[in-house]
Amino acid sequence: MTVADMAVALGEVQAKLAGADLVAGACGTCHGVDRVVAVARPGRQWEAIVHRMVAIGAPIDPDQTGQIISYLETNYGAAPPKAP
Repeated sequence: MTVADMAVALGEVQAKLAGADLVAGACGTCHGVDRVVAVARPGRQWEAIVHRMVAIGAPIDPDQTGQIISYLETNYGAAPPKAP
């Protein structure tokens, strides 16, 4: 592994940890994070859930919303169901 590869890997780990911290801070104030990530969901569902939580008072700054949704999609996303 080259130094450049290691730098990229480190950046990915740091981004993942930052997203995990945001989710823990924003979601963990009302319920356990384990409840949040218990079910994998497609991106649109994560987006709707995060916006719904903001509407009912979740402590999420507008600039953090996209980061939280991205983290949840990347780490706990699921493909949308296929049409029959």
